[in-house]
Amino acid sequence: MPTKRRLAKRRTEIPAADWEMVFLCGWDLLGDLREYGITGDEQARDAAKGAWAVLGPSYMATWKPDAHRPLPWAAVAFGLPEGFSGSGRVSRRFGAAAGRPCAPIAQR
Repeated sequence: MPTKRRLAKRRTEIPAADWEMVFLCGWDLLGDLREYGITGDEQARDAAKGAWAVLGPSYMATWKPDAHRPLPWAAVAFGLPEGFSGSGRVSRRFGAAAGRPCAPIAQR
């Protein structure tokens, strides 16, 4: 008989890669957050606000806008993360001075 899969109890942080789909479109389409106890899309969107505050600057530093999606869902829903300006540049705290490339928000 198969054993019940247990959730990792000691893990308190969810890696940024597992939040990517929720940050992008607001849905956990791939089920990346299930192993952390977040089973529904509504739970994922509720938890995304706290994750966006922490992981948003690094996510936006690598964000590549296109014609269909100039900003990810999380930036629209929660606003641009602290330390990220609307000019397409990251502040010194999160940008090139921190060893990360700056990425434009929208191409004109």
